[in-house]
Amino acid sequence: MWIPSKLSRPTYSVDRIQRSRITDLLKQTEQQKLVLFRAPAGYGKTTIAAQWLEGKQNIGWYNIDANDNEPAQFASYFLAALNDATGNACQDALKQAQDQPLSSVMSLLIEALKQIRQTSKHAYLVLDDYHHIQDALIHEAMSYFLKHQPDHLTIVLTTRSIPPLGIANLRVRGLMTEIDQRWLAFDIDETTTFFKQRLEQPLDS
Repeated sequence: MWIPSKLSRPTYSVDRIQRSRITDLLKQTEQQKLVLFRAPAGYGKTTIAAQWLEGKQNIGWYNIDANDNEPAQFASYFLAALNDATGNACQDALKQAQDQPLSSVMSLLIEALKQIRQTSKHAYLVLDDYHHIQDALIHEAMSYFLKHQPDHLTIVLTTRSIPPLGIANLRVRGLMTEIDQRWLAFDIDETTTFFKQRLEQPLDS
């Protein structure tokens, strides 16, 4: 039984600051295998990921927490989100994860790789707060998945630290975009807009 909020994009009760300098940079990412948002807590990684993907089709979203640092649980939610992103292209792998909980995370992700090659629509899979994952088996399976994922899938990671996923190769080959805290920190115009939206009394420069 899925927890729906773990597979849902975030919602906001206040107006978000438009980060056009970042979203413009991300417009050329359809050929990327990985988009990495990396910064400490509070820099708006999840917010800008959601803002950038707004209006796009074929998106799966997995909100990771500390309880997901276990291969069987991670595999189940990962495949559920991937299935959402790919129009139910990996239903068999997802069913295997549910029916055979002792299956290795590596074997399940390999099976998913085989199945998602049957679709050609570009898709995005968001793994939000990946820094909660410490398990070596999960990292190993994810490294393999990133190495072999099809060109029509982009993995989007938000994390507080560089994940041990062998991403240096993707960086060298120009197959990833990294947005770190230097990009995520507000510039003066974004800061001004933020305070105008949230304070009754204006602040001077």
